[in-house]
Amino acid sequence: MPIAIALHEFRRFIRSPLPWFLFALVHFLEAMILFQMLSAYLEQQAVWQGFGITETVVAGTLRMAGMLLVLVTPFLTMRLCSDEQRHGTLSLLFTAPVRISQVVIGKFLGILLLLLCSLALTALLVVSLWFGTAPDAGQVGAGLLGLFLLLCAVAAIGLFCSTLTRQPAQAAAGAFAALFLLWILNLAGANAGPLAGIFFWLAIMPHFGNLLSGMLDTADIAYFLILTGGSLVLAGWRLDTLREYR
Repeated sequence: MPIAIALHEFRRFIRSPLPWFLFALVHFLEAMILFQMLSAYLEQQAVWQGFGITETVVAGTLRMAGMLLVLVTPFLTMRLCSDEQRHGTLSLLFTAPVRISQVVIGKFLGILLLLLCSLALTALLVVSLWFGTAPDAGQVGAGLLGLFLLLCAVAAIGLFCSTLTRQPAQAAAGAFAALFLLWILNLAGANAGPLAGIFFWLAIMPHFGNLLSGMLDTADIAYFLILTGGSLVLAGWRLDTLREYR
């Protein structure tokens, strides 16, 4: 059943012009960023002496890809459950012989499948560098893994926010607020004194940055898994609460 829900959500996404427009914009910007970084690397190697193309061009491109996808994903997730609530189809879903956990997993897999298509295009963009140079395959793999884990967390947070309201715009705004807070939390941690360690652990960027640098630390992977799993549990709890009040 989750697979059927995921495929239904994926088909609904690809029939809409919004994902096509957003992904076209994202990957156009990614290509421009890659080209600019590659040109700067070739023309100013003295400035980046001691750093290879993987640490500069590849990691920089993946970092910008993560930022861009964090910006556009709330626009994709905002209708996952808010539309169901607004149009009254959520009641039909509750009466169907399907568990809440299956609904949550199905919707999550649907948006994740769409984001994986974007991730594949980003990976092809990075892999194209192998035609002219030899990036560090291990660091590239760790960076792509970091981008995948980031997308999982962003999709789960967006899904949870879409269960909180009937209005897609409010769901998108809530997801933006949560992601922005997690993105800059490490900056606040710099002045947090004894709580700095907690702020740094809760922030997205230190964990994502470690993976981009090629460090496969189980703590960073666990962070994204906890963030993703926790958001999905909250989404399930919210839907279960809505079912009880209907």
